[in-house]
Amino acid sequence: MPGRSSNKTMDMLGWSIALLTLIGVLGHGAGRIYAAKKGAKHE
Repeated sequence: MPGRSSNKTMDMLGWSIALLTLIGVLGHGAGRIYAAKKGAKHE
């Protein structure tokens, strides 16, 4: 049955993927904000 026992390696891999995803989303958003502000100066 899923979830009855834990595997530390898989738990660490799952949390690492979740953290990297969050970092990627935040970085992408920051890049879009930076690009929008940089582009606004050229109008």
